[in-house]
Amino acid sequence: MGRKVIDNFVKKNFLKISHFNNNKRILLIDRGIADSAIMNSLFAYRLNKTQKFNIDLASDLSVGNDIISIYNSFGIDKLIKVNINKIFKNFYLFFNVNICFIVSYLKILLLGRTWFINNFKVINIYFGDLIYDDYIRKNLNFLNRNLSNLSFIKILFVSIFKIYFLDSLIKKKKYNYVMSPTHTYASNSALGMRIALKKNIKVLNILSSRLRIYTKPFQAERIEYFLDIKFLKDKQIFDKYWQNRFDLMMKNRYLGNIKYVTAKDAYYKKKNINKLNFFKIFKFSTKNFKRTVFYAPHCFSDANHKAGRLIFDDYYDQFQTTIKFAEKDKNSLWIVKIHPTSYKYKEENLINELIKNKKAKNIVICPNQLSTFSLIKFSDLIITGRGTVGLESACFGKKPLLAGETFYSRFDITCNPINKKDYLKKLSKYNQDTKLNKKQIQIAKKLFYLVVFKNSYIKKDKIMVSNHIRVDTKKKKLYQQFIDEDKFISDLTKQLVGRIDISNDAIFINFEKILLCQK
Repeated sequence: MGRKVIDNFVKKNFLKISHFNNNKRILLIDRGIADSAIMNSLFAYRLNKTQKFNIDLASDLSVGNDIISIYNSFGIDKLIKVNINKIFKNFYLFFNVNICFIVSYLKILLLGRTWFINNFKVINIYFGDLIYDDYIRKNLNFLNRNLSNLSFIKILFVSIFKIYFLDSLIKKKKYNYVMSPTHTYASNSALGMRIALKKNIKVLNILSSRLRIYTKPFQAERIEYFLDIKFLKDKQIFDKYWQNRFDLMMKNRYLGNIKYVTAKDAYYKKKNINKLNFFKIFKFSTKNFKRTVFYAPHCFSDANHKAGRLIFDDYYDQFQTTIKFAEKDKNSLWIVKIHPTSYKYKEENLINELIKNKKAKNIVICPNQLSTFSLIKFSDLIITGRGTVGLESACFGKKPLLAGETFYSRFDITCNPINKKDYLKKLSKYNQDTKLNKKQIQIAKKLFYLVVFKNSYIKKDKIMVSNHIRVDTKKKKLYQQFIDEDKFISDLTKQLVGRIDISNDAIFINFEKILLCQK
């Protein structure tokens, strides 16, 4: 993100909120990302203009920061700083945070990591997953299984402070709505979302040009796609041509033509291969093994509990358990494909070393140049945490084995172990039926269609929408729009120069209609 791009936007922005003498308030909690700040500010500006809501901003960024300057350019200048130093100026905060921290840490020492992840609460709200995910996000901390270390202790203390601070703020100001751009990690946004929902305050979540309205605490503990399942019955989305669009998209996906990052990493310039030729790479005979298992582990550092509960502590725990089983499962060939984002977190060397040290001839790492599509086609069993590959497998009629709940795990198209013991039991079954019937495959395709085309039905007229795919069924062509942050902001700036009120875009008009319908 170029600073000049932001500076130019700030200088040209003429949209300013007003301050009203009323009790209608919205708390906008910053995520620290430029395009998110702009989209949330635009909707906040619209609600200020049409519904006379006053806007407060909560952030741990300082005045003068590029992101804060974006909010300020909209006249959103009432900054409530989430700063740990405030603990020394407020006896209530100081006392409660320290007591809670001491009691919490003693419980962790006594009850352990698994208890913390699945049960840890502050002010009777579940936060264990958010804090743990924040801890393992950096420096390969998932390797440090003992939580008695300075890195975790610091994150725990700061998180408890944020929880008490945001709880006090939301309780005192009596906000009508909270705007939270994300539900992941121990961020101000995610923590504030759960606190607001516990107080029966609706949370407005703008993500990828879509508005989702959270109303219940359990919704914040799951991936956002759970809120989109209702659209499975939408006849406008699933018209008589949806299947044709889906098939053409899938064809382009496996040819490596889809520009979305994870799809590009999995299929762009990747070679399709059959089972026989794959075995030849490693000088195996198909007679050497009774079954072929394709294991697609998640990135160990990235938002482990974003989609909901896991039967393992984290994805690394699943990996260790699975590879330990695979090592003894000599009658199966285990193919491990490293997740594309593992390279971002510098995990690929770790995975290579862990498998190399096992010296198990029946466990191989899939060469990077080979397509995931091939592995799905010729494997007898597909295993993942709960990623896209699981849904793709179901689309091809194969029931994947998952390690936790996700938005597609409740449609009888996946194998869902209830705990680790059950997971290992299911791994041991060579004769388990993983074939899906036509009805199940159709459900899988609809769910995948919702994910891929999630932005394709957004009505817009001024704002460029990224991750946008459109299919012309007559011409049998696929059109894509994937734009980076600089281009997105630069395009908005051009419209501001032309004195165009971009808050009147159909996106925000529709957002407002959805919000008013839920009152």
